[in-house]
Amino acid sequence: MNGEKKFLPTKDNVNLNLELFESGKDSWLIVTHGVGEHLGRHRDYILELFSSNYNIAFYDLRGHGSSEGKKGWVSEFTKFYDDLSELIEFLKSDYKMTKFSLFGHSMGALITAGFIQNNRINFLPERVFLNAPPAAIPGFLGKIVDLVKSEWLEKLSNKGKGIYLKGLVDLNQLSHDSSIKESYENDELTLLSLNSALLFKMIKEARKVFSRPLNVDYPVFCSVGSADKIVSAQALVEYFSFIERNVRFKLIEGGFHEIHNDFDEYKNPYFEFLKNSLD
Repeated sequence: MNGEKKFLPTKDNVNLNLELFESGKDSWLIVTHGVGEHLGRHRDYILELFSSNYNIAFYDLRGHGSSEGKKGWVSEFTKFYDDLSELIEFLKSDYKMTKFSLFGHSMGALITAGFIQNNRINFLPERVFLNAPPAAIPGFLGKIVDLVKSEWLEKLSNKGKGIYLKGLVDLNQLSHDSSIKESYENDELTLLSLNSALLFKMIKEARKVFSRPLNVDYPVFCSVGSADKIVSAQALVEYFSFIERNVRFKLIEGGFHEIHNDFDEYKNPYFEFLKNSLD
């Protein structure tokens, strides 16, 4: 299945790379990928699951994949919200979109959650699915980050252009399938070094988003693998238990971060929940 490839120029003159799969459906599904990756890493399984129900729009975040912008960097995290808003308005005006749903993975799920929480546009989605949003960072690094006061984080996130650091994401923890690490490393469009400024901005925004309810009145769903060591599954359990109780949340037992790339025993229950949620 071939999509239409084009660039969407944003208001601040950054061209976003799009792949649009239009098949005459009533609704669109807009897919936002995670930090360091690109739209192609979600294309195949999303098309397989949803092309019979939706027109599907994939896009590369600014600074990622084939989109313009400094690699792995953003001046303000809210630029990602602006880009998603502009994409929705573009599909509404140029493709006569009248209904849509949102899907986000990892940082893309944080972007999607923050976007709906702030009610960026009057044109509301029908359904929203968040997979493995980074509400908190687990492990030793997470404990260090938790010690950083909000005002220090504010200064760090706004400090210059940042530096590029390799190994911030343990690629062994993407999937139980060891070939996924190799495919990530050999993918010319993935970022193996992440910018520290983007990391601090992401942590700062996650603290803000996951400290209060999403406050939406349409269906929202969220999933995470219980063995995810890239984002904190426990932080999400607590958020959806005590702060935001109107989201249907599913913990995928034993799943790693890229659960869509995991073995069938983890991937199949995730796909079943994902498909039932967005169908």
